Amino acid sequence: MSGLQLKGARRNGRRRPGRGSRVVPGPRRMVSEGLRNGKLGAALLLAFGLWGIFYILTSPGFVVQSVTVINSQLQLPEQVVQLAEVRGRPIWLIDPEEVVTNLRRSSYIESATVTLALPNHVTIIVGERQPAIRWSAGGTPFLVDKSGLVLGPAEPSGEDALVVIDTSHAVLQQGDQLDPDALELARVLWIRLPQELNLKPKRIEWDIGYGISVITESDQQIAFGRKDDKKVPLDVKIATLQQLIADGTPFQFLDLRPALPYYR
Repeated sequence: MSGLQLKGARRNGRRRPGRGSRVVPGPRRMVSEGLRNGKLGAALLLAFGLWGIFYILTSPGFVVQSVTVINSQLQLPEQVVQLAEVRGRPIWLIDPEEVVTNLRRSSYIESATVTLALPNHVTIIVGERQPAIRWSAGGTPFLVDKSGLVLGPAEPSGEDALVVIDTSHAVLQQGDQLDPDALELARVLWIRLPQELNLKPKRIEWDIGYGISVITESDQQIAFGRKDDKKVPLDVKIATLQQLIADGTPFQFLDLRPALPYYR
């Protein structure tokens, strides 16, 4: 064999290096390398963040359980909560403006403020409709505020204005004080009866004996007395009236003040 052939054979017998190293680093080296270049830390932070988001969105601890309703006089707080449609929903998915829109579907609610509090509480402040109240005494209408303070003579009002007619023939003047319970009851009945019983009062009267009475278009008199009645709550009185109307019971006078209503 010639020297040239021997040199070629030796050259062909050499181990040629590969294009890339085929050595796979072990777990320790991979962890060490990941810590050194920051990739492992970033991956752990990402994983922890995703887990945290998943936990927050799905944890029962962030599902609304308690709702506080403030200033609701015309509706029970539970009725307002049902309108709001927030109980049982994740607090992250509640849009306060959407809740306000739901609440304003009620004919009793003019405005509302909704506040979310972590982890699972919602507060609803209700602004109910406030019809202007006029108190007519001796044929003269007077403007009064919600506290019962007589502000002075009132201008003529439209058909939809709430006017309480004082049948006791009292003489009023600016600065006099009326019973705020009577004003509140008149306001509540003026709004609730048309909505719940389809009964629009022809007028509302007040006297010392019966308190607040509603006069219907058929000239029926329905005596409600006071709003703050511990013996017979207003809701019970309205439910009794609703039942009598549903049964078609004829009456010209109905006294809802006693526990056992009287009618004739």
